[in-house]
Amino acid sequence: MEGVDEEKGKYAVDDVNGLWDVDDLEELDEYKMTNNRGTFFIFWFTEGRSGADKDFEMYEDIAKLLGFNNIRSHKDKNATEISDILNKYGKEDHSHDDCVVCAVAAHGRTSDQIQVKGGVFIDLNEFVKHFNENNCKDLKGKPKIIIVQACRGNFLEKAVELRKDNDEHHVERPTYNNVYPELKDYTENLATNYNDLLLASSSIPDTKSMRSEFSGSYYLQYLLEEIKDNKGRDICEILTKVNCRVSRMVFKVDGTKCKQMPCFRSNLTKKLHFHTQNEMKEKSRRDCHSRSTDVSRRHRCKWRCW
Repeated sequence: MEGVDEEKGKYAVDDVNGLWDVDDLEELDEYKMTNNRGTFFIFWFTEGRSGADKDFEMYEDIAKLLGFNNIRSHKDKNATEISDILNKYGKEDHSHDDCVVCAVAAHGRTSDQIQVKGGVFIDLNEFVKHFNENNCKDLKGKPKIIIVQACRGNFLEKAVELRKDNDEHHVERPTYNNVYPELKDYTENLATNYNDLLLASSSIPDTKSMRSEFSGSYYLQYLLEEIKDNKGRDICEILTKVNCRVSRMVFKVDGTKCKQMPCFRSNLTKKLHFHTQNEMKEKSRRDCHSRSTDVSRRHRCKWRCW
């Protein structure tokens, strides 16, 4: 029953059983990761996207670095084809899979709309919803990772500059330039708040994402580098480093200095490490040693008590 508690604040919840204090969580658990990573989807679109082939290559390299053998690449698919592909995936047996990754490289616009074949825009949720527990029960409690390289609007974030004034440092607030006509008639986006979901985006809402026609998207370049240099680290730590590196870049668009700020939203409930096979063996050995040490310690304790 939901009500108002004057001391605890609005929306206090009463008469709820089965809850525990978060202080009881001494340390976060890790998602179980084996050699059977699962599926790594790559949906990439080339229309009006010079350098798209580089994005695909970087996604493929990322998949291999993370230990995926099952890489499913889908180039320039329309909305119906995408739905059919992901519906088919949901009907397969994924009971032994560690997780799933769905990587997208496309044009995008406000409200997380992704442009697919034919210039049609669909909700990002049309990709995400196929991995929820209703559509794929085998993924319950397993991490679902969505990586999106796409614009999320028409605004360019102006670069922030530091200036010295009266021996004090002031930061000019970032502003936005709308250099393209505003897109209208957006379709309302569906909710994508699922358990164990990690959604990484190359830019913050309403802003554009930068891409080189020669080397591909800058966000994916740094993501590939950080995964390569930080194998086995928690994925959220890696994404934070990518955010930091991309945010320090300055781009010039029509003579205006602009920035790009990636972001990610985590509904993960455990730590997520993509350990290599050797790292997993070493971790298993350490865990076994730790458990045996704990058992030995408890036996010594009992002996003293007697």
